[in-house]
Amino acid sequence: NRKSYLKNNTIMIPNTAHMLYKGEDLPSNTPNVTPKTEQPTTKKGIIKDPKQWSSVFSSSSAEHVVTDKQAETVQNEQDNADSEKTDKIVSAIEKLDNAKPASNEDLLNMTKTPTVLDNEADFGDKIEYLVTAFTGNSEKLDSLVLSDDLEDVLDLNAVIVMDSEGNNITNDGQLSIGSDDETFTWVASHPEKYTNKTLYVAIDATLKKDANVKDYDDGKIPNQAHQVINGKDNPSNLVHTSTPETPESEKPKDPEDPKTPANPKGVLPQTGKFVIEHLWAILSVLTLGVAGLGYWLYKKNKDSKKEGWK
Repeated sequence: NRKSYLKNNTIMIPNTAHMLYKGEDLPSNTPNVTPKTEQPTTKKGIIKDPKQWSSVFSSSSAEHVVTDKQAETVQNEQDNADSEKTDKIVSAIEKLDNAKPASNEDLLNMTKTPTVLDNEADFGDKIEYLVTAFTGNSEKLDSLVLSDDLEDVLDLNAVIVMDSEGNNITNDGQLSIGSDDETFTWVASHPEKYTNKTLYVAIDATLKKDANVKDYDDGKIPNQAHQVINGKDNPSNLVHTSTPETPESEKPKDPEDPKTPANPKGVLPQTGKFVIEHLWAILSVLTLGVAGLGYWLYKKNKDSKKEGWK
């Protein structure tokens, strides 16, 4: 806590040496040290290739973890709320996996995964985020909270909190999730130990197959993470995921029976297509008709002349 050393908006830490000579204190001069002050920063990126995290966020390498706070929340709901709401909370907790890879190397590699600010995803695709939170040293850490409120068109599948050495520190705090929305909050149990440290949050999500993205500009889904230190929010940059305009559930379906006749009974054929397909036959009929009419007129005219001669 360096607040007591703040003078004229500058931290100045003094130091004085002493020498006792014949019982007399002889102090030295007093130099002042101004430590380099770094402010907290929060960055967010979208994993460029979700397959890079598939070995971590999989059913074989992850287990369901319920924190004490989550268990207490469920118990309170069971005591005070209806069963339908309780089922929603239990379901939300069960789908939030706290992955435990085989070694810290896996997690360390996750912190170094290439990210982008914008990507494209189809309905049902995985979307994974990496949050980088640097706590800084501008003030004593009395509280540290990392959180994210995903858009409702996403399903939150899993969350892991890590330090810069690849240690899973999720259980060094209280991880909780919203009961009706796709949110998570991690509260550090001992925030002071993370002063001037960089923490990482790996987030595994899925774009819902029936997601309605019509309300988003150009179908782009935004997302932003938050790092709250001593009650002050340090939001991350925004990232966006572009999606198709229409979800699969709303796209027109192909005919169920591909063997359906092209011209079912009671439906008139397309005139233009019929004429083209039978053009030679039509021309032949017309030619014969004209020839027959000409011959008939010629014969009639000839017969009339014969009668006139008589």
